[in-house]
Amino acid sequence: MLNTILNALPNVFAAFIMLAIAFVVGKVIAELVTDLLTAMGFNMLMERMGFGRVPVPSTTTNTTTTMRGTAPTPPAMSQTTPARAVGTVVLVAIMLFTAVEAMRLLGFTAVAAMLAGVLTLAGQVVLGLIIFGVGLYLSNLAYNAIVANGSGQAEVLAIGARIAILVLAGSMALRQMGLANEIVDLAFGLMLGAVAVAVALAFGLGGRDTAARLLERWRSSLEAGEVPGRAPAETPTRGNANPAYSPSTGDK
Repeated sequence: MLNTILNALPNVFAAFIMLAIAFVVGKVIAELVTDLLTAMGFNMLMERMGFGRVPVPSTTTNTTTTMRGTAPTPPAMSQTTPARAVGTVVLVAIMLFTAVEAMRLLGFTAVAAMLAGVLTLAGQVVLGLIIFGVGLYLSNLAYNAIVANGSGQAEVLAIGARIAILVLAGSMALRQMGLANEIVDLAFGLMLGAVAVAVALAFGLGGRDTAARLLERWRSSLEAGEVPGRAPAETPTRGNANPAYSPSTGDK
C-alpha cells in the first residue's frame, strides 16, 4: 500500500505542475485574446447584434444584517464584455485539455474519457453558437438593407428574410451541435413544404382570375385551329399575286 502511494506521488506532483502551468499560460492567452478582440471591435459588433453585455456571477459575497445576526446574500450578477467572455472560454478549454492529460497521467482513464467527451461536446456547441451568431448578423444585415430600400412592403419582406435566415442558421447550428439531427431535418423539411404550399395557395387564390382568362384564351385559340403562343400563319390571297399580269391581256 505504501509503495503504491509512493509510486503515485511523482505522477500526482507532475499532474499538479501541469495544471498550474496550464492555468498560468491560459490566463496569459485569455488576456491576449480579450485584448485582440477588443482592438478588432468585437464588442461593438456584438452590441449591434444585441449582445452588448454578458451577465456573469460576481465573486464577491455581500452580507446583510438582520435581527438574528449577519447572513450572506446571494452573489449579484455582474456584467462583462463579449471579448472577456471569449477569453474565459479559451481559459476553460485550455484547462480541460490539461485536465484530460493529467487524468491519463494519474491512470484515471475513465475520467479522462469523460472529460474528453465533455470537451468534444463543448467544441461542437461553441461552433454551433458561432454559426448561429453569423446567421444573426446576416439576418440583421439583410433586414436593414431591405428596409433601406423603402418600398411599400419593405417591412414585411425584411421580417420574412430575417426569419428565413435565422431558421436556416438555427438548423445548421443544431445540426453542428449534434442535437437530434433527424428531428432537425424533419422539421426543416416540413417547414419548407409548408412554405411551398403557402406560396402555391397565395398565387393560386390571388391569380385565379388571371389564370381563368389565360385558359379561356388558349381554349379559344384551340377551337380556332391556332396553336397557343404562336402567331397565326398568313393565308394566301386568291388569284395571282402579281399585279402586272392581267388575264385579259394574256402573255405578250
